[in-house]
Amino acid sequence: MKNLNQTVILFLLVLLTISCNNDDTSNSSNTPNLKGKWAFGEDYGCGKNSIEFKNTNVFIEHHYNANCSSTPYYGEYTLVGDIVTINGTEKIIIELTNTILILYNPINDITSTYERMN
Repeated sequence: MKNLNQTVILFLLVLLTISCNNDDTSNSSNTPNLKGKWAFGEDYGCGKNSIEFKNTNVFIEHHYNANCSSTPYYGEYTLVGDIVTINGTEKIIIELTNTILILYNPINDITSTYERMN
């Protein structure tokens, strides 16, 4: 009887471990991520205006003009909960999916929509 109880306990521990590992894996792969390149604004035929959030809390912004030239602008950002602070300006993340980012700036009451770039 003692061996049967030990076997049942061992089986339950293995089952619990497997089910916990599967849950963790599925949640992390579906979680939207701010990091990456996001398009916004006008497309002049040579490229879309964009902002790219890097892994190092640095962002790069590109604004193209009618002559298809762009000078990169670098800055710093932080992300805490639903607040992304870009060069000292706090913006509220209204929506963040794998393809869409919507930010709200309460200081000037502007909502900006971004599309993830490949």
